Amino acid sequence: MTGRVDAVGRTEGSLLDPALTAEEARGRLKVWHGFGLAGAVFSPWLLGEVPLDAAPGLKRVGTVAFPFGTHTLTSKRVELLECVRLLASAAEVVLTPALVASGPMSDLEREMGDLLKTAPELEVRFVVEWARLSTPARAKFLRLLRDFPPAAVRIATGVYAPLPGPSEVSSLKPLLPKKVLLKAVAAEGGPRVEDLLAAGADRVETARPGRSGGRP
Repeated sequence: MTGRVDAVGRTEGSLLDPALTAEEARGRLKVWHGFGLAGAVFSPWLLGEVPLDAAPGLKRVGTVAFPFGTHTLTSKRVELLECVRLLASAAEVVLTPALVASGPMSDLEREMGDLLKTAPELEVRFVVEWARLSTPARAKFLRLLRDFPPAAVRIATGVYAPLPGPSEVSSLKPLLPKKVLLKAVAAEGGPRVEDLLAAGADRVETARPGRSGGRP
């Protein structure tokens, strides 16, 4: 029983289906609040449509430049400030994929640093597609994390394949700075919440809490 409670308390529900209505989101949040989930991840529009009292106690996590990450740095900073205005307590920012994969280290350094400075009141998380990065790109990103540590690193948007599984989680977790949490994504027919947590993930997102997985 204890293991089950711990797993639920480290799971975040996904509200990132672009066709999801505010009414549907409120219904899901009511159920998830009863489960004792750690939080819920919102699109920016839903953050504005769903009031705080829809799920008291659940952390409200906004998204920035999701899922492509190809917004300009200025646009991302504005979206972070919008997350603050819409009463999110955390925000997940998709870093520019080209910069993470093969761009100059100085450009990625600037993006990471400026994003962390934009809204210090927010728990800022970085999002990368870990499974799609080359070994040199991974080394560059890990190096910059030491100087620009976010609250967490989400290692997949959940939109693109492949999704990192338990083996990737267990190998990456020891490489992250000590205070940086690792967040994975569970998917129907893919990695399971329980397996990802057992492998060392600090948080797992799923569209179907209470099941093995589901697409965001």
